[in-house]
Amino acid sequence: MALMAETNLLNRKAKAEEMETLLDKYIPAVEAMRTKLKKYDRVYKELSDENTA
Repeated sequence: MALMAETNLLNRKAKAEEMETLLDKYIPAVEAMRTKLKKYDRVYKELSDENTA
């Protein structure tokens, strides 16, 4: 958000490249976290079902 706030007509190309670099790192990290959370959610549901039984 700070990068977007600092962007103006004179530096928009440089800031766009900077944002692209940040997103290239951010998106894979988010996907990895999402995968891990799915695993935790599955195990949590299994344990909840087991405890209920």
